[in-house]
Amino acid sequence: MTEETFLKGLNTLYIEDPETGCWNWKKGIHHTGYGVVDINSKQYRVHKLMYILINNYNPTKEELVCHSCDNPPCVNPKHLLLGTSQSNMTDMVIKGRWKGGWKSTLNGGSFKGSTNNKAKLSEEQIPLISQYKQKIKTDILIANEFKESA
Repeated sequence: MTEETFLKGLNTLYIEDPETGCWNWKKGIHHTGYGVVDINSKQYRVHKLMYILINNYNPTKEELVCHSCDNPPCVNPKHLLLGTSQSNMTDMVIKGRWKGGWKSTLNGGSFKGSTNNKAKLSEEQIPLISQYKQKIKTDILIANEFKESA
């Protein structure tokens, strides 16, 4: 796809969400959820391209094109803003999109339990596992006791 083709058919490449105002990219989606397009054999993130085209400004390496809507496939220029990695991370924490990590330490917590972003279990599941484990031990002890007496 050339840049000219991209610009001509742009309004056919997204679906507008009437509730959020997001323009959700429908052509190619990167595994991270962002819309992507190949132009002259190079892949670009569509929200960044849209920002560049509308604002006639190419962000520096330190600058990011962020979504005010927190919706990666959105390419609506009204939802795109320039930021930094730090401002983007702070926004993520403030809006509660970070499972654990900074959010837990900002609230006086730690990286333990379900606040850890790699947690697989909830606090409610841990005691159940202990109960199951104890029951298995008890069953093994009972079985061994009967085996010895037989």
